[in-house]
Amino acid sequence: MGVTSSGSYKAFFCADFTGGQIYDNGIFVNNRASSDVKDLTISRSINGYPLPGGAFIRFNPNLSSPILVRVGISFIDETRACQNSEQEIPDFDFDGTKAAAEAKWREKLKVVSVDDSGTNSSFSSILYSGIYRTMINPQDYTNENQLWVSEEPYFDSFYW
Repeated sequence: MGVTSSGSYKAFFCADFTGGQIYDNGIFVNNRASSDVKDLTISRSINGYPLPGGAFIRFNPNLSSPILVRVGISFIDETRACQNSEQEIPDFDFDGTKAAAEAKWREKLKVVSVDDSGTNSSFSSILYSGIYRTMINPQDYTNENQLWVSEEPYFDSFYW
């Protein structure tokens, strides 16, 4: 499914589920939903702001295991979004994925040492939250630019 912002780019996503049987799906805009409609175009309301909208999936209620999902995004197309999710998370091993993510963050944060004795512990939380935010931007969008095709690294944050 593609999502267009205010005219500057179009984003696509792909979601794979395991652990449950899908009952139905659809879209919603504002307070109206439909499982018959599959296309979503969000227009602006009277005051100029975009209307809230999105997609939903309902699963059969008799679950025997947790529902797991992996999501990929791309600025090229849906196929690339699926490839990105499968490359980053090749299988639905939740514990393995969690352990790998924790190991990567530990590697990044091992250079930081905080002695917070005598201070409010919230200061450490604020510091680590700030470090986290600096490490997630900019993102690596190599091969994801809609304006040109290149193997050269491309980083951006899409913030103004």
